Amino acid sequence: MFNPHGYYSYREVCELTTLSRPTIYRLRKKNLFPDPDPLTGRRVGWPIPVIHRWLAARSRREPVAKEARLLGSIKVPKKIVRPRRAKALNKKTGPLSPT
Repeated sequence: MFNPHGYYSYREVCELTTLSRPTIYRLRKKNLFPDPDPLTGRRVGWPIPVIHRWLAARSRREPVAKEARLLGSIKVPKKIVRPRRAKALNKKTGPLSPT
């Protein structure tokens, strides 16, 4: 049964958000992800409504590419660069001619 007053563990947050632990850490460091509440001396948890609000807000935002570029974790090209055509070695016969 769904408990709206409970907490999600780190593993559950990773599964729900499809983010890895290091990515969540980087997002928290840049204040782009909510901080967890301490539950015991070594255990933390995120309140269930907080994660659901974060997921809802994220789904309304623009694509992840901008955020990834801000984090620096993923290199997203700003402009599509097309490779140049190879120049023919011999203009008369072309690049695939036998030598």
